[in-house]
Amino acid sequence: MPEVTRFYGTTIKIFFGDHPPPTEILIMKPPKIISAQVIGDRTLLIEFSQNEFKKYDVSNLLNKQMFAPLQNASFFKNFRIDSGGYGLVWNEDIDISEYELWKNGVSVKDKEGLPVSSVAKIF
Repeated sequence: MPEVTRFYGTTIKIFFGDHPPPTEILIMKPPKIISAQVIGDRTLLIEFSQNEFKKYDVSNLLNKQMFAPLQNASFFKNFRIDSGGYGLVWNEDIDISEYELWKNGVSVKDKEGLPVSSVAKIF
């Protein structure tokens, strides 16, 4: 994931989709990611800290060159949750913030009955 700077032990990182456009006012902070799993070729199921589940389809990101590697199914399944639950990370160049996943994800009432391909949990 892109690291902007380190200063006295504090690391500043920027994730894709981390900041809303300047005209958008963020009233509340998005909840942190607790767990995430692949449930389709291009779909993730994310559990957030407020016991909320959302499905996020990465298909709309694949037209951006930096996300092209996500078209590879084995690469797509190989992600981790950033420490603190601030985003999903595939490598140092590809990540998606919790804000992007929470804001543009589709709410799911219950994750029961959904297929599970790969699971990542924050510890």
